[in-house]
Formats: sequence, C-alpha cells, structure tokens
Amino acid sequence: MVENRLSDRERHEPVTLLYGEDGLVEEWVRNQLDMNSGFGECTAIGAVYKDRLIAGVVYYCYRHPNIEMAIAAISPRWATKTTLRAFFEYPFDQLGCNRVTVLVDSDKAQVRRFDERLGFIREGTLREANPNGDAEIYGMLKNECRWI
Repeated sequence: MVENRLSDRERHEPVTLLYGEDGLVEEWVRNQLDMNSGFGECTAIGAVYKDRLIAGVVYYCYRHPNIEMAIAAISPRWATKTTLRAFFEYPFDQLGCNRVTVLVDSDKAQVRRFDERLGFIREGTLREANPNGDAEIYGMLKNECRWI
C-alpha cells in the first residue's frame, strides 16, 4: 500500500506570498479561470509553495470605495490565515476600500460555495454578463471580513 501522507517537513513548509509580479500572477489566474481576455489594469498577489504558484488573486476595476477581485487556486494549501489576511488587507486596509466584489459564472456552483465560505454574500444575477451566460455578483464589506 502506498502512503499518501505528507512528511513532517512537507507539512510545515510555508506558503510564501508573491508581490510585484502582477503580470505573471494575472496570466496564471486567467489560465486557471479559463478566461479569454485579461483583467485590464490590475494588481495581483500570488501564493507560492515549493517554488510553484498554487493560488493567486487579481484586483481590478478599482473605483473607490469598491474593487473587484478574482481568485484561483490549484491546492487548498494556500488558504492559511496569513495568506487570507494578506489577500483581504490589500483592498480593505491599503486601498481603503469599503467593499470587494466578485463575479462568478452562475453554473459554477463549487466556486460560488467557495466564495460564500470566504464570507462573500450573493447579491444578485447579472444576466448574460459572461461568455457562458449569467454571472452571480457577490460582495463583502470591510466590516463583514473576518480575515483582517
């Protein structure tokens, strides 16, 4: 029988945050989300484990006090309190936003549940907003964010 457990060393290796590589992280997130076009002017933060990008967040469409956010991940290892704090400190503390908005394809139930577990609240449907059809709009206010 093959053991699928992480060694003690692997279990304790940290996830590091990647700043200043907006283009690289933005392209990676776009590829993970299977997007045909880019986000336009944006800022991004990556989460790296063992020299591999395992998650990224892109902040775009900044119109104070709101910014839009897109998250992609290929491993649950990124979702530490430290990483989540960093991902939400940027819009709420550094930019001074009062709100973060995410748009999710209506047919992506797993992604919608993930956003809800992060604390986003579904606010409505944007009809025919994406190439695949409708999109759900989710929002989080600063005073609702449990990560900062």
